[in-house]
Parts: sequence; C-alpha cells; structure tokens
Amino acid sequence: MTDPITKLIKQNVNQMSRNYCILCVSAVGLGKTYSMIKLALNVDPTFNVKRIIFSIPELLEMVHEGKVEPGQAILFDEAGISASNRESYMNKFNKAMSFLLQTWRHRQIILFVTCPSIMFLDKGVRSMFDMIIEPKKIVKSRKVVQCAARLVQHNHQMGKTYYHNLKTTSGEVLKLEISKPPLRLTNSYEKKKTAFTTELYKEQMAMLTDTGTEEKKDIRRCGECSSLMTQYRKTDNTMYCRQCGHEWKK
Repeated sequence: MTDPITKLIKQNVNQMSRNYCILCVSAVGLGKTYSMIKLALNVDPTFNVKRIIFSIPELLEMVHEGKVEPGQAILFDEAGISASNRESYMNKFNKAMSFLLQTWRHRQIILFVTCPSIMFLDKGVRSMFDMIIEPKKIVKSRKVVQCAARLVQHNHQMGKTYYHNLKTTSGEVLKLEISKPPLRLTNSYEKKKTAFTTELYKEQMAMLTDTGTEEKKDIRRCGECSSLMTQYRKTDNTMYCRQCGHEWKK
C-alpha cells in the first residue's frame, strides 16, 4: 500500500507535471538523512547514491545539465555542511536555491533537502518549498522515525507563507512514520559522505593553518624591509626592527 506522502508527491509530479520540493529539518541524530533516503526510494525506485549530493555546484550541475530525468529524485544532504563561514554560505545557498527553484518549474524532479535549521533559508526560499518534514523521535524497537509533516502555502498577494499539518481523510493530523532504507544504500551513502567530509576537513585545516601563519607573520615582520629581525619593547608597547630601525605599535 502506498503511503500518503508518496501518493501526494507522485500526484503533483505526474498528474500536474511539476517539480516537488521537500525540506527536512532537525537536530543532529534524529534520522533526517536516512528518512529522506527512504522517501526518495519510495517515490523513485531508481534512486541511488549518485543522486545524493553535498554542495550547491553539484546540485546546479545535476539539474541544469540534464543528469536527472523526469520523476527522479535528488537528495541535497546537510545543506550547511560545506560552509566555512555561515553568513557567506547562507547568502550563496539562498541565491542558488532561489535561482534553481524559479528556473526548473516543469522538469518533474523531486528534490529533498536536509538542513540543521529552517533559519538557513530566507523567507522567500522557504515559500518555494512544497512540504516541510521534521523528524521528532526514533523508535528503535520498530526501526522507524516519527515525523511531523506540513504543507507550505504561499499567498502571493499578501506575501505571507502558511504551514498546514497534513491530515487524514477523517481530519486527524497525520502521524508520519518512516522506516529505515536498505543497508546497501545507507552503506554507500556513509562511504560517500565520509569521503566528502574528509576532504572538507583537509581544506579547513589548511585554511586554519594558513591563517595562523599569516597572523604570526603580521605580528613579527617589519612592514618596511620585511625582516623578521625584530624585537618587542614592553616599555612602550612597540616593535623595533634591528635591520632597518623601523618602529611600529604592536
């Protein structure tokens, strides 16, 4: 039996010939990535690790170079993970998402985005998503994640965005439970993510090392002759260059 979320997504994509975008937000450790992998498999049986991406350039390349077909799903995992500077990253992320969501309207692609917090997205980008899913609890005994799901409705005249709980035919709030995806796919995902985060770690360490070295050079090196034959004078809090005689405040 098809679950209501899968049915809703397929109806929008297949019958209305449009894209469908799902944002999943939660704290670390509540199963948002595995839940979205499972949902991606439910709506697209061809989904595989090649369509799990970690950066904005990968996402834009996959969509605009025709690497994904109508009806297929993409998972943009941990949208904030590649940020070395949160403010700078948020600007880039929001610009890229706004550009993407406005230019791919009828490609019939299903996009899942996982993010630590909804605050990573500005209000305009949030309004372009169709659904927000928030994992609440992992039930280990049944190997499921209990989630809250809300539909996004944007009033273009008022400029306001509303979030509505998904409900059953009887009017009750839908209790969404998502089971664990196949082990073969989670293993492939973990290998891919480890490779990505390892490279990211190396880049961050190199950046921090370069920054630390540069800061050290700025303190000791003479601005006139670039010599490191300098001496700090505590009496007047100045640096003195023994090579050219230049003095400057530390």
